[in-house]
Amino acid sequence: MSNDRKELLALYALGALDGDDLIVAEGMVADGSPSDLEDFRAYENVTGLLGWMATPVEPPASLRPRVVSEISPKKAENAPIPFRPRDEAASTPAPSRFGAFAAFASLAAAATIAAVFLGLALYRSSAELEATVRQLSDARSTELQQRQQLDRANRLLGITRDPSLRVTRLTPTGAAPEPSIDVHWNPDQKTGVLVARNLPKVEPNRAYELWLIDEREGSSPIPAGTFNTDSQGVAVFEIDRLTAAGIPKAFAITEEPAGGSPAPTGQIILSGAYRGA
Repeated sequence: MSNDRKELLALYALGALDGDDLIVAEGMVADGSPSDLEDFRAYENVTGLLGWMATPVEPPASLRPRVVSEISPKKAENAPIPFRPRDEAASTPAPSRFGAFAAFASLAAAATIAAVFLGLALYRSSAELEATVRQLSDARSTELQQRQQLDRANRLLGITRDPSLRVTRLTPTGAAPEPSIDVHWNPDQKTGVLVARNLPKVEPNRAYELWLIDEREGSSPIPAGTFNTDSQGVAVFEIDRLTAAGIPKAFAITEEPAGGSPAPTGQIILSGAYRGA
C-alpha cells in the first residue's frame, strides 16, 4: 500500500475525515485488500490507546479562586444579558473549552500516530537493510569458497603438468594390491599430489599420514601431511613444499591420530619405491 493509503486509513481510524476522503476510506475498509484491513485494525488499536498516553496535569492553585470569582452571584447579577433570537440561540452552540481541548487532542493524536508510523517504517527499513547485508555476505562467502577451490585446482593442474614430475605407486604391504595410490612428486619444487582410490575411510579421530623416506643414510621419515578419503575411498591430497627433503628413496603411509605425528607410530600400510629420472 502506498503512503497516501496508509495516511488515509490512519486518519479514518482517528475519525478525522470528511467528504470524498471519508467515502474513499470507507470503501477501502469495506472492500479493501487484506493488507488494508490489517493496517486499519492496527491503527484502531493505536487510536484506542491514545487516551491512556496523556500524562495527568494538576491545575495551578490560582485557578480555583479565579473561577469562583468569575461565577460569583454579584458579577452574575450585574452582567448584561445579551439579546439573541430564539432560533439562533438554539441552533448555534456556545464555544466551550472542551471543544478546544478536543481539537488539541485530535492534533496530538495525529502527531502520535505519525510518530508510530515513522517508527514502523524505520523498523521495516532496518530489517530490509539487514537482510540485504546478510545476502551480500553469503554471496561473498560463496564467491570466496569458489575462488579457493579454483586456485587449488589450478595448483594441482600445474603440478601434474610439470615435465619433471615422477609418479610413485604405493601398494599394500602383505596384502593384495587393492587400493591404488599414486604420489606425483616434483623433485625440483619438492611438492606433489597424492591420488588415492579404493582406500577405506578411517574414523574421524584418525588420519592417514604420508611419509617421505629420504635416501640419505640415518635420516628419519619426513612427514608430508595427513589426509582421509571420502565414502568412496577417494582422496586428492596436495603435498606442501618439503624444504628439508632430499632425494626421496620411497614414500609410505601409516595410520595416525588425527592431526598427524612427528614420527610414525603405526605400522606401514602402503609403501612404494621412488623412481627418479
